[in-house]
Amino acid sequence: MDVYQASNGQEALDRLAKQQIDVIFLDIRMPIMGGYETIKRIHQQYGEQAPKCIAVTASVLNMSHTSFKEKGFDDVIVKPFRVQAVFTQLKKYLPQKFDLEPSSDSHHVSKLEANEFRVSIPLKLRDDLLNAAKLYQLTHLNELAAELKSLGQEEEQLAEHLSKLIQDFQMGKITDLVSGLDAGNQEN
Repeated sequence: MDVYQASNGQEALDRLAKQQIDVIFLDIRMPIMGGYETIKRIHQQYGEQAPKCIAVTASVLNMSHTSFKEKGFDDVIVKPFRVQAVFTQLKKYLPQKFDLEPSSDSHHVSKLEANEFRVSIPLKLRDDLLNAAKLYQLTHLNELAAELKSLGQEEEQLAEHLSKLIQDFQMGKITDLVSGLDAGNQEN
């Protein structure tokens, strides 16, 4: 699964023009172009082929779930929300099976302690991994794991374990593992 981020509705439309997107989470209040205008343009341009669109809003007092559907949204998430709410929507709307349960491999991975890896990774890479896990940036985490693989054999083993945790959305375990690693002073 690839995750893309757009800062506003126009960026979302530009991304959608370049790539097939299955699900879009649209904040109602965005700069340049808000969620209502963006959903309108998506339906004008793509019609029945439009991806599933979920409204993300803190303003639900004067709008019901039905009101969002009437505006063209498939569903709504109310802020503040837990990440589990996003996963629930993905499971609901993605065509492929989306299992939130950890794979059998992750049980082995979860037992791995940072001290089992005798590696020292660049401080910037360590900080980037921690930040990406905190923000659930799956695509960026996979890119960082690939970068880690290129550093050596020990790092490659660590990267493979991180990749399994990423696949299972185990951000807390990633954070625990990466936090316990030695970080060198070298920049990457």
